[in-house]
Amino acid sequence: MKTKRNTKGLFLMTTGLLLIASALGLAGFNLWEANRAEEISEEVAVILKSTIEGVVLATPEGYVPDYMVAEEITMPKYPVNGYDYVGMLEIPCLGLKLPIINDWSYGALKCAPCRYTGSVYDGDMVIMAHNYRSHFARLSRVGMGERISFTDMDGNKFVYEAVELETLQATQIEEMTSGDWDMTLFTCTTGGQARVAVRFVEVRE
Repeated sequence: MKTKRNTKGLFLMTTGLLLIASALGLAGFNLWEANRAEEISEEVAVILKSTIEGVVLATPEGYVPDYMVAEEITMPKYPVNGYDYVGMLEIPCLGLKLPIINDWSYGALKCAPCRYTGSVYDGDMVIMAHNYRSHFARLSRVGMGERISFTDMDGNKFVYEAVELETLQATQIEEMTSGDWDMTLFTCTTGGQARVAVRFVEVRE
């Protein structure tokens, strides 16, 4: 009887240690992924910033941006390391300056935030990112009235003001992209059960 209890106790202890080891391994991997994403974003941000500044310097005075005169125009893209980027997102209240990838995928999200749908030219852009600390982990801390900006690869800058914070279920895909918002930023909550979305309207200065 005593031997059976000892065997059961050893089994439970071994199982517990394995579970702890697995949890630590997963936490370590997630931390590694977050650090890698931060490094990639910072490297790409430097490249995009330099490229955008070069475009602005080469733009003649009085030039009217294409998006203002063309009926339909896609956002210009710039390739870096296999991904096409459409510009830079700045969130001053969180101290973030992030490059934005044109097309989202699970692989792309491990590098930088991605355009989920829409366009700054059409006033319906939605940007998604993982809840890495260097990406959108603190998104819910954006206060109403705070301003962000998006600069496209032609150097056109769009300024937005936060007007609403929402928590949506993972299944509420249509609700994420509907509504009269000029810009939406969203990310997963811890555990991935819901989505935090901040809605913005454009500020025309």
